[in-house]
Amino acid sequence: MWKTYLTYQNFIYSLNKEDYSFSSFNIISGIDYPDISKIPAQIFIGYSYQNIDFFNNIKSDFIYLDTKLISQLGNRTSVSYGAFIENYLTTSNGSITSDSRESKGWYYGPQFSLNLLQNFLINIGYKFLLLSSSDLEFPSYEHRINAVGGFRISDRVSLFLHIDFYLRQAKFNGFEDDMPTLLPTKNENHITLKSNYKLGKGFSVYMKTGYFRENLFAEGKNIDGLNLLLGIEFRN
Repeated sequence: MWKTYLTYQNFIYSLNKEDYSFSSFNIISGIDYPDISKIPAQIFIGYSYQNIDFFNNIKSDFIYLDTKLISQLGNRTSVSYGAFIENYLTTSNGSITSDSRESKGWYYGPQFSLNLLQNFLINIGYKFLLLSSSDLEFPSYEHRINAVGGFRISDRVSLFLHIDFYLRQAKFNGFEDDMPTLLPTKNENHITLKSNYKLGKGFSVYMKTGYFRENLFAEGKNIDGLNLLLGIEFRN
């Protein structure tokens, strides 16, 4: 089965009378083989573009490959294991320094996930990624954890908890604050609670609330707080 996902986000923040904007575009496409030769596999290729304006302008392009093999442990339990590799190119310029700067690098490493589907849903994914760049010392690495749990309260109402967390240990060769040289695709930790109400076939409304902490990669600044989102969801 061929799948394609497309997302676009644009955020504008006001911090101490300074405006900060962040936009991102992401497209991922690939093949999902649920049952072929008893070795289910997923192969996805993606492209992401990010633009950040805060004291300086940073633009990044990412190309990544996400591969998984899936093993069924039962009718409703599966584990997956594979590899993730990402190549990035970041260019930055602005008022922090008068010079433009370019950084290239790689993220690569193994990934694992566990999926349980009973009267409830639990999905836990983990990536351990090494960072390779002329701006970084070895070893620089990152842990990424993504967990989703949920269950149905009734035929129409369901409740989900989503935790997205990363821990990065990056050792820079020079002065990290001279110019942001690393703008990863993963910049935000968050925990979100989502309630969903089904109105009809493929049609529902939902409410999401949670806590977030985002690394701005500009003078060591972070944004954290609470958010609330009301939405409508359609599915074929």
